[in-house]
Amino acid sequence: MYMLNPDAFSDSKRRLSKLCNLDLIDLNHNARKQRIFNDILVLLQSKVSEFPPSYNLRLCNEFLTFTCCLVEEVTKNDKKPNKKEIVIKLFKHLFNIDTAEEILIDKSIDFICANGLVKGIDKSKKIFHFVKKKVKKFF
Repeated sequence: MYMLNPDAFSDSKRRLSKLCNLDLIDLNHNARKQRIFNDILVLLQSKVSEFPPSYNLRLCNEFLTFTCCLVEEVTKNDKKPNKKEIVIKLFKHLFNIDTAEEILIDKSIDFICANGLVKGIDKSKKIFHFVKKKVKKFF
């Protein structure tokens, strides 16, 4: 992976900001989707590292539910994302699952969704968290 000098990055960004508004330029849809996928993958890798090596998360329904809820929340603004495909792809990257495990995870996702276990975060909970964060910052 290419390592970037932080000073060079900030200098380049400062010079380019004089020429245009960089905040208005964004990645295209596919690159943005890949960036979000990689961000989710990094988060999940961090969660996996919190468990002992003997704990089998690849077949843990609680971890699968957590992953499904995370993908649900992140992709809520996307038009017709294939969330099941994203979760299976994440599990392939995390655990190097084989075809039989992929079928098992597919069926588990159907079960989790059919029983209403995949939910987004309520707006009231988001507002409460936002207010709590602002109050902590103020004091």
